[in-house]
Amino acid sequence: MSGVGNFLVLTVPPKKFPETFAEAKKSLEAQGVTVAVTAADPSGRVDLAAALKVLAGLGIHSLFVEGGSGLLTSFLKSGLYDRFSAFIAPIILGTGVDAAGDLGIPLVNQALSFEGVRWVRIGDQQLFDAYRYGWLEELKSKIQLQEDEYVYRTC
Repeated sequence: MSGVGNFLVLTVPPKKFPETFAEAKKSLEAQGVTVAVTAADPSGRVDLAAALKVLAGLGIHSLFVEGGSGLLTSFLKSGLYDRFSAFIAPIILGTGVDAAGDLGIPLVNQALSFEGVRWVRIGDQQLFDAYRYGWLEELKSKIQLQEDEYVYRTC
């Protein structure tokens, strides 16, 4: 792995064989890999909210998630995303792997919605690029809270 770039492994502590995990972690770190340990969710997978906090603590504030339908579904269900991009190509695969799993949304008026939508043609494909609806207002609120806290502490 040397010379290829920076590597980060984000994982949950195993329930079995903690000594093997400790050895693997030490071996990876000896090769320059950062191994960050985060909390598990009730199913034993990475707790996304906890993972994002760990990453923020490491100075990582932007994340490109390109995973399978399980990972994508988890991010969509939790609302732990700001921006969503997807390519639409002029091909039909038929039965295959779902891009996203069941989001538990029974009605169209409860569907995930987006704002700031851009469509970009790239060759014969279309890129859908948009922000989670309400994201900008949430960001403005956080900035205002930080400004208010700063003013409170300095006065």
